[in-house]
Amino acid sequence: MNQKPTRPNLIIEWDREWTRVHFVDSAQIKEGTGIGSIEGVGGKTAVVVLSRRLVMHRSMALPESARNDTLVVLKQKLGDVFPIPISDLAFDFLPSPVRSNDGRLSDVFAAKTSDVGEVLAICDGLGITVLQIVPAQAYALRVAQEQALSSGIIAERFGDLVNLDGFKEGSLAVSKTVTLDRLDDEVARLTAVSGPKLLAHGIEFKGTEQKLGGNLISLAGSAAIPMDLEPDEYRREKLEKKRKIAHRQAFVLFAGGFCVAAMVGNELLLKQQDFAKLEKKERNLTNQVKLGLDIESGKLSKVGPKAKQLKLAFAPAQKISDVTKVATQLIPKGVWLTALNLERGKLLQLRGSAKTSDSVAQYVGSLSKQSRFRDVRLVFANAGEIEGEKVILFNITAFPVGNLPVLEASKKKKK
Repeated sequence: MNQKPTRPNLIIEWDREWTRVHFVDSAQIKEGTGIGSIEGVGGKTAVVVLSRRLVMHRSMALPESARNDTLVVLKQKLGDVFPIPISDLAFDFLPSPVRSNDGRLSDVFAAKTSDVGEVLAICDGLGITVLQIVPAQAYALRVAQEQALSSGIIAERFGDLVNLDGFKEGSLAVSKTVTLDRLDDEVARLTAVSGPKLLAHGIEFKGTEQKLGGNLISLAGSAAIPMDLEPDEYRREKLEKKRKIAHRQAFVLFAGGFCVAAMVGNELLLKQQDFAKLEKKERNLTNQVKLGLDIESGKLSKVGPKAKQLKLAFAPAQKISDVTKVATQLIPKGVWLTALNLERGKLLQLRGSAKTSDSVAQYVGSLSKQSRFRDVRLVFANAGEIEGEKVILFNITAFPVGNLPVLEASKKKKK
């Protein structure tokens, strides 16, 4: 029975003979013979305001305690207040500022659960979500406070009906909805109780009334009324419905998640199998390539030495020009070369003359130390005379490293 904080789209004043709908966002007001006769209400959220003809009212003192505790006390007293079994009533209260020795003076409202169930069923059929059920008198109480009306009457046109609320010394004394033909008589009775002051909207009283600037709900403002006449049975049913919906949604989510997981698992299994096949295929291909490389490597290892020999045969380690250059650079002072002869695969022939035999020996030693030559030999060194001057005539041989002979193709013997 506590106020729900959600702001409604609609405020629906409902009586079985007439309905008035306030569109909160657009401030429009539409009226008709029933909720279903008014356009634009489907699928909205709403506060339902029950007609005065459907709500009973009493003023009584209630203990000042927590709201739920006060409701428990009120439930125990209702059997002595209203002539209807408590099991058939939806009830709530609004505390007033007035206090007494017995507690705080409060306005207690009750409606038949069958009447409340009827309007809830109508709203449910139109897709309207009911956030709160409020008695129409609650708005009259708020307007009376804002208008500083202690004693007097508030009259409001409602279709072909008139809502009347009589106040006496700050308390709601009488509240009813009457037809137009009974209006004068009812106002006369209320005047005897509440006094002559009259606030009216939508109806004329021979100029004796004070006109209000709008209907009561419009004047009461947008602040919610802190009460709710929603029956406990309906509340339990709604909570159970929400619980079942939540369970169904949870089951659907679980089932959907399980199906998705199964599909994903199956897909992963298939992908894993495909990957295993691909991996096996790649492994076999790799092994084949590796085997081929091993075979070719073996062939290369056999061909390598022959290839090296062929390379040396066709491209010797030293050029003849290099050999000639080194041999001439090593000539010591007092030695002259008269001939240098070198052919592929043969010894280097060095012939010349020197002033002394020591110079020849020095030249042979220099050639022997040079890494480009091996087997350096002095073939002969004879004393001689050139133009009357004594000299040593010599012949030196050496083998240039890498000076291999040119290979010749072997000739097949004719049979």
